[in-house]
Amino acid sequence: MEVQYAYLAENWGKPVIPAAAMPVLEYHVEHPDPGSKFEGVVAKLAGLPTRRKMEVLMSKGFDCLLGIHEQLLVSFLAIQRDPPKIGLFKAHTEEAFRHNGYGVGTLAKLVQTEFADSRVEYICAGEGKNTRMTALLTSLKNRYESALALSVNLDTGFIYRA
Repeated sequence: MEVQYAYLAENWGKPVIPAAAMPVLEYHVEHPDPGSKFEGVVAKLAGLPTRRKMEVLMSKGFDCLLGIHEQLLVSFLAIQRDPPKIGLFKAHTEEAFRHNGYGVGTLAKLVQTEFADSRVEYICAGEGKNTRMTALLTSLKNRYESALALSVNLDTGFIYRA
């Protein structure tokens, strides 16, 4: 199955973003992980409509890389750009596409795209405490570390160029 990738911010309001993706993304904005830094950021936007919250977040460097197949959302990774760091704080794969490598494929695409920017020195994917994120990083390390010339530290959650 071929997956296309698109960043939400640069494609906001364009048909490349499947209509079916918006409710999923909106849900994650309205229900951030409890205790997360993102929860604190979203709390400051209380009272705004969800789509307006998303616009404000994008203006502050937040974005999502979407994996799309035939107008269906396959997966997404939520990030905050703050060069030299990219903070990866949410990874989601839709139920129908789980356990088929689409999540790690989306992460590999994200790493390639973000490291194309010379200002980016590393990607921080959690702090090695989230078991789902650690599993995703383990898959990245096993499948792509050599091919993409990466150094993946499973203890810290950091991804560097090798």
